[in-house]
Amino acid sequence: MGDANHVKLSPFNDADVRSWLNLVDLQLDAVAQPKSKYARLVSVLPTSISSQVTDVTNRHISASRDADAAVVAHGNAPNPPAAFNWAAAYAELKSELLSRYSANDEAAIRNLLAEQELGDLRPSQFLRKLQGKVAGRHIECAAFIKEKFLKALPTNIRGPLVCLSSPSLDELAAAADRMYDNAVVATTSVNAVTRSTDAKHAAADADVGQPPPGFWQRMEASMAAMATRQATDQATIAALNAKIDKIEKERGRSRGRSRGGRGTSRSRDASTPEWEATEDTCYFHVRFGGSAMKCGKTKNGTRCKFNSTGGATVNNIAYEQSKRDRLLDKLLDRAVSKLNLSDSEN
Repeated sequence: MGDANHVKLSPFNDADVRSWLNLVDLQLDAVAQPKSKYARLVSVLPTSISSQVTDVTNRHISASRDADAAVVAHGNAPNPPAAFNWAAAYAELKSELLSRYSANDEAAIRNLLAEQELGDLRPSQFLRKLQGKVAGRHIECAAFIKEKFLKALPTNIRGPLVCLSSPSLDELAAAADRMYDNAVVATTSVNAVTRSTDAKHAAADADVGQPPPGFWQRMEASMAAMATRQATDQATIAALNAKIDKIEKERGRSRGRSRGGRGTSRSRDASTPEWEATEDTCYFHVRFGGSAMKCGKTKNGTRCKFNSTGGATVNNIAYEQSKRDRLLDKLLDRAVSKLNLSDSEN
């Protein structure tokens, strides 16, 4: 059987991973030991690729060591435990390489990025992690990275970022870092009022590069409470605006009625007859009748008949008063009619 170390494998081809794996299988066909084939496959992977499958290889190595330790501990007793299955591990590693690094499978890239979480990383650190996951690929991954990067950020940071005008990934990360640092400082200041001063909390606060445990959860809760208060304030403002609009409408209606009233007053004044002296009665007695306090000349310049007789008789006074009352009644009826008409128009 061939020695895997002496087999020359083709360089990794991330443009066509499936064809490359088929070629590796053919080149390692003469190698009998699955563990040797596994080790040879890992050895030809570029560093940018092998570092991204360490979760798989480390799990296989750990399981292999556990299986070997179990065999040693069992000794020569009957029914020894099974050895680690390197053939299955080799098949799984190829499957992971194919699903994660298939250049033509966008769904595979999305699935790979979907597994990544922000955790306690700064936004720029998380972006570099995402970029490292797809390093060395020929397919354009920037759109996938941006989508995952924004989706993983808290709402209070993601909201302002989506309003930026066509920023690059580095610009997004820089802006997110600034908001992240401000949020960490604000949260730390608030927590400092209530937290104890024991050594454990003091040590945690000293690490300004990482947020305190549970930071993002508290931030989400604070933003939710702020959104609720904002909604309440907006509802209150809307109610106040409605009341103000109602008051303005009432004031406008009142002004309209005042203008109508003044117009009626002017019309009433205009309709009032002019009082003029007659040939035998002066101006004052024409207007006020027998209750006039003064007496003047008639229209012809002669003495008023009230003055010539030494004063008005009771009948004359009653007559003039009745005449005046009738005239006033007519004027009042006319004014009331005009007021009613003005109100109906308003």
